[in-house]
Amino acid sequence: MSFKTQKILLCALCEKIISVEEEGFPEDLHALLSKYCIPQLYWLCKSCEKQNAFKSSFRKESNLEDEIKLLKAKVESLEIEMTEIKKLVALKARDYNSSFLSSSGFSGESSLDMGFPNADGNSCISFRNYRNVDCHRSTSEGCQGDSSCSSSASSYFQTVGSSSSLVSEDDQRLDFSVIPVNQAVDNHSPLTATRSCIEIPDSCNISLGSDETSPKKKKEAHALIHQISNTKIKIDDKESTKSSNIVDAFLKCITRFLKKKDVIFNNLYSRDYRTGSSYNDLRISAASEYDVDIVFKAPSEIKLEVEFFRETMAYAKIKWQKVGDILDSKIDILRFFEKNSLDRYLQPLKISAWFQGLIDSFMLSSPEISGIKQLKNGQSGPARTIEIVTDEDYILHIDLVPVFVFSYESLKTTKIKEILEKYSVAESKRFWFLVPKQCQGEGQLLASDCKLSWRVDFPEVEKKVLHNKQSAKHVIRLLKLLRDKGRWNIASYYIKTLILWRVDITPAADYWQGIVLFERYLEVNIFFIFLRYKNISIITNSVQLRL
Repeated sequence: MSFKTQKILLCALCEKIISVEEEGFPEDLHALLSKYCIPQLYWLCKSCEKQNAFKSSFRKESNLEDEIKLLKAKVESLEIEMTEIKKLVALKARDYNSSFLSSSGFSGESSLDMGFPNADGNSCISFRNYRNVDCHRSTSEGCQGDSSCSSSASSYFQTVGSSSSLVSEDDQRLDFSVIPVNQAVDNHSPLTATRSCIEIPDSCNISLGSDETSPKKKKEAHALIHQISNTKIKIDDKESTKSSNIVDAFLKCITRFLKKKDVIFNNLYSRDYRTGSSYNDLRISAASEYDVDIVFKAPSEIKLEVEFFRETMAYAKIKWQKVGDILDSKIDILRFFEKNSLDRYLQPLKISAWFQGLIDSFMLSSPEISGIKQLKNGQSGPARTIEIVTDEDYILHIDLVPVFVFSYESLKTTKIKEILEKYSVAESKRFWFLVPKQCQGEGQLLASDCKLSWRVDFPEVEKKVLHNKQSAKHVIRLLKLLRDKGRWNIASYYIKTLILWRVDITPAADYWQGIVLFERYLEVNIFFIFLRYKNISIITNSVQLRL
């Protein structure tokens, strides 16, 4: 449906133009869509709606009304957020150097207040950062943290380091001043239901005094942030090895059990893929949480095709088709795909439910695994979380996620190809996954499309982006540490994605040497505005995801 200045509707099938009044379309919704120049909405006139049989959701008036209500709510939410952004821009425009986001650096005067929600909804942390900062020098200049690279933010770390605001000498714990405030509630965001603020006192605000830009001050700031990194982020190698062995034993046991019990699992199972912070050197504490993808691959008789949405490349649909005769031994596979699909599009919720049922059956079998005293299971999004109590009373958590694997071949005609070429990996690592995690309205997708959407995942590309970038991983760990202490309800994935974007802007390895950790940490803070407004793009997509 195309929206013009006139109040008209355009049928997606017969292209007949009908007035809003004639069709009974909500005028306030039409006004909102026109105001924000939203170009398309799949709409059918009454005559086409009666004749059209391929979209069952449009044959039910109640479903159409639900779609309209959902769209209206999203547009109204967009209007509120746009108002907030305009206010922020108006207040901060004089402090920004407009070249920052279009180049590898920023300079000039900046004073950005960042508020991030915490878990209990009573407070969040607000930063006032960057006055006359020039940390983003070109790679050729080699900004390595010497006197030529000045940042008044160093005074912040020095100030809070010498007092009790950040690192206290007696207990070495992170501390923050807390000021509760009341702000709007966003029940649609998994990030948090409440937006509130912890504010660092004005005494810690950053300015351009000569003392603060002196080599001594910068040296102290460097030492402090390295001290935090070295003393607060500790991983016991022996405990990690023990935990890893327990995870290995568990995976061998459950895989063997499911292969014997379920013919579908036995035919689809390809391997397990270890991912997450424990396997990517991004942990900030004991290695007690593990993410494992259970990788599925369709048999040769069934072909899986990926269909990306025009509105976003962050999600896609999986359509299957039979390409050969199905043997009697594999007829159950065909029935499985028929049962768990809509118009031959695999339904992520049904696949997740099937997988969760398999895990439940394993748990009910009361398995005996060496080194494990007790097993419990729970649900977390598309993952099935297994809690393991070891014989030494150590608790581990394993998130098991079902995924379908695809080769790079399916991406040849997409924009994602550019990223894959930029971060080339070995032939054996040229694969990617679709995860049964549905969209939440990204790219203006209809609810009926979201029900069939799978989230894209490029773990090997993400590894490649961070490869040989010493400071990048350190910054991720520092931000996660700050998040945990401040109790911000922000998933690690979003913090990692911010760093991926920053590395992509300046990918040179020498730019991310360990000695410039402080400068890289300061630079990344500016990107937290995306988290504040709960919108962020994945590295392989230019359309924002909803946190």
